[in-house]
Amino acid sequence: MSDSEQTGDGQRFWLRMIDWAFSMNYRISVADGTVGEEWHLTPVSSYAELEERWIAFAWGHDRDVHPHRRLVISKA
Repeated sequence: MSDSEQTGDGQRFWLRMIDWAFSMNYRISVADGTVGEEWHLTPVSSYAELEERWIAFAWGHDRDVHPHRRLVISKA
């Protein structure tokens, strides 16, 4: 859900959903499938951290990298 294949509207939709998920005490993590065979999950503690550190990491235009990165919403 976090690559350049999405439209701007698609990205805004998911960012709103992630903001909602934080407000509902869901867990947000970054999954990176570019390293090794396992998708390591890194927890994101706040929407501010997401904006500062993870949005540029997760969304982008490198077709070899960004399709293998995800933002994950899950119940705690």
